[in-house]
Amino acid sequence: MRLSQVNSFLRILFLLGIPVASNGQTYTFVKVADTSGPFSTFATDPSINDSGTVAFHALDQARKSGIYTWKNGTVTTVSSHPVASFAEYDFAPRITRDGAVLYFYGSLSDSSLRITKDGKTTVIADASVQFASSLGDFLSVNNAGRAAFAAILKTSDIGVFTGVGGAAETVALRADLLGNQPQGLSINDAGDVGVVTVSNAFLFSGGRRKILGDSSSGQAVYSGISLNNSGQVAYTATSLINGRQSLFLQTGDKNENLLPPDPTSFLGFIQLGHPTINDAGLLAFAGSTVTVTGVSTGLFVWDHGTVRKVILANEPLFGGIVDQVAQLGPKLSDRYLNNSGQIVFTYRLRDGKMGVAVATPELGPPALTSGSVLNGATYLEGIVPGSWAIVKGTNLSPTTRSWQGSDFAAGTVLPTSLDGVEVRVNNTPAAVSFISPGQINFQVPAGVSGTANIQVIRKGIASNIITGLAVNSAPGLFGYSLGGKTFPAAVYADSGLIVGDPALAGAAVRKAKPGDRISLFGTGLAPSPAGTTNVAVTPLAGVTATLGSASVLVEFAGLVGVGLHQINMVVPDVPDGERTIVIRYAGKESQTGLVIPVSR
Repeated sequence: MRLSQVNSFLRILFLLGIPVASNGQTYTFVKVADTSGPFSTFATDPSINDSGTVAFHALDQARKSGIYTWKNGTVTTVSSHPVASFAEYDFAPRITRDGAVLYFYGSLSDSSLRITKDGKTTVIADASVQFASSLGDFLSVNNAGRAAFAAILKTSDIGVFTGVGGAAETVALRADLLGNQPQGLSINDAGDVGVVTVSNAFLFSGGRRKILGDSSSGQAVYSGISLNNSGQVAYTATSLINGRQSLFLQTGDKNENLLPPDPTSFLGFIQLGHPTINDAGLLAFAGSTVTVTGVSTGLFVWDHGTVRKVILANEPLFGGIVDQVAQLGPKLSDRYLNNSGQIVFTYRLRDGKMGVAVATPELGPPALTSGSVLNGATYLEGIVPGSWAIVKGTNLSPTTRSWQGSDFAAGTVLPTSLDGVEVRVNNTPAAVSFISPGQINFQVPAGVSGTANIQVIRKGIASNIITGLAVNSAPGLFGYSLGGKTFPAAVYADSGLIVGDPALAGAAVRKAKPGDRISLFGTGLAPSPAGTTNVAVTPLAGVTATLGSASVLVEFAGLVGVGLHQINMVVPDVPDGERTIVIRYAGKESQTGLVIPVSR
């Protein structure tokens, strides 16, 4: 498989999303810092990464403005300056997965956007080069260290830009924002940028602009936006009609108002802060609700249809009573919720003490769902040794992530534990590629047959045991869904472009035409080596395929990676339209419902 095909396949897998939700209903609270120590006040925009490291902005007792990080009780200074006359100052910290901290630095003669990692500071953008003396104070950073920020150009135009150092790249200028200036922004790991202005919400992706909401739909005064790495956008807006604030979630072309409009119920929110969304689709936000006993203000999560409170004003915290929690005003971080469901927030107690805290959801014992041991491509019964499979349940993992380079410390041996989460098949540890509270992806160990017993171990806590059916062949094609259609995870051999419909996914995909050579990817055609990266390309004879009712010429089929089969085919002379693709091996066939769009 060529490198371009591998990269295209990874892009396809990114489109598949992460079907997971956090289950925590109660929280434990850990104090990061408060005004009983070296600090006198805190800014309202701390951020947190997936390892639980917090970045925050504070003023210390000596009147120094600084950016700090906190991890497991240790506070580290990133940048600090005296502010006797505000000659120098730092603000708006954002932290990446590997601990790099993005922030604004300002002085009487300079303003710049900086990122610091392991004591080394890099200037992302400087007022002396492209920008006027004042950079905007809306910013975000993705895990690759690419910053997104709002700024005033020397031409006096206002826009949104991204950069990793050196010259910044323009995402949108005032004209692209329909004459308005940014009021909030967010960037994800794919480089997509979400922007809200007073009258609109936008998503900029691959050089294209998509309007998510505007005043013509009855909402306006947009204020806060957050993107995740699963293709979702969360933002808030205030109705022009009744002044009511709402929380919206955009998933593809689907736009949902997540909060009911009834202001007399507990879930009737009359004021909302900026939202933040993690890769599992869990949202956190500050809000004020109307109840039968009055107005309650606090911090909440939206968990796939259920709103739960994290902490409210008038509740106990750290030996005092909460007077104010989180922040309903503007300029919050778009990353105060991580993929473990942890939330960082600021608070003020009735005795005047202020601080920063982290709320961590408490998980019950892991519980597997009966019947959820499924083929990792078809999501149907039938797992094959060496193939990829999934298992579902609740409280399976405290974190949501895929394996990464640091997990491969044992050379060619695949990791069998991610963040203390393991899968055992007939009591044999299985390689684990993805963990989340609701789903785990694992490789079926070699030699498994018949009824297989599956169990998850989360940091020493064992789940119940459920069973799955192990077979010698269960062909499955990986796919991705857009616009209500499911396409195979397939690329063109000549270009590496993805097979799909440009009307749904843009220029990164194209429809097929007769004679095109296409590579399909799947799992479970036949048993394959398990637990190792040392996998040789192994041809597999006897694989056939049909596109619609037409037979397909299969030029190659075989194992090309860890649990990964590749099928190279030539598109037959079929009429234009969407044609179902099915592969067959050893008397078994792949799932139905995957279509290749054909257009001459």
